Amino acid sequence: MNNEVEKNPIYPWVIVMATAIILALAMGMMVNGLSVFVIPLTEEYGWQRGSVSFINVSGLIGLAAGGIFMGRIADRTTTRSVSLFGVSAFGICLLAAAYADALWQFYLLFFLAGFFGGGSLFAPLIANVGNWFKTGAGLAIGVTAAGQALGQGGVPYASSLLMSEFGWRGALMAWGVIALITLIPLTLLIRQPPDHVPAHSAGNPAIGDGSPVPIPTNTVIVWLSAAVIFCCTCMAVPLMHLVPLIQDRGFSSEEASSVGLLMLTIAIFGRIAFGV
Repeated sequence: MNNEVEKNPIYPWVIVMATAIILALAMGMMVNGLSVFVIPLTEEYGWQRGSVSFINVSGLIGLAAGGIFMGRIADRTTTRSVSLFGVSAFGICLLAAAYADALWQFYLLFFLAGFFGGGSLFAPLIANVGNWFKTGAGLAIGVTAAGQALGQGGVPYASSLLMSEFGWRGALMAWGVIALITLIPLTLLIRQPPDHVPAHSAGNPAIGDGSPVPIPTNTVIVWLSAAVIFCCTCMAVPLMHLVPLIQDRGFSSEEASSVGLLMLTIAIFGRIAFGV
């Protein structure tokens, strides 16, 4: 049955859609989903805004370290098993964060959510999408990235609506429950392509036509790592502080987060276009 499914020409796009939804929720929360929680936590506990925003930083540090560690595990097992572990860890950490009442607890829980949750999902799932497509991988990854963009705008906006009804603890608890009941079934759809060769048994890296990669792998990693650092410094950090900045001007949480939703909805088109 699995072989029949994997030979279905439509199934690679099932992988893309499932991956896009998983990353929309998980990365939407990890990258800038906490932006709408900054002012509520500041007002309730009297913490400085910089201390509260460091919760987001701790999650991203966990994501960076976890991507390397969990990515190596994904190379030696299966993407589905690592992703299943990741969405479970992510949901449990959010549920636990709903009961946190000290900064160090938030720092620890979001670091773990980033390390075991985001680290198990982002790099392994993106790589798996690319492996499913002999041609057109750019479009497939662009659609996947578009899902993440929608999550980065949609999660903060939805969180503001949840907080207006249930408070910030209720919003975190709701996201934890949503992650567990929706992302686990989606993760079960994730498979690796029938001709996938595990990284530890593969030879030298090659591009689509089978020829060797013209740039040494270590060089590629260094340059891409630098690109990510500067990209996230110029984009993710301002996005994290966008909602609190607008709220400082007297706008509601829903109004403030709608600006980010608009920005990242438009980003969907750019991600798909540049993927093509």
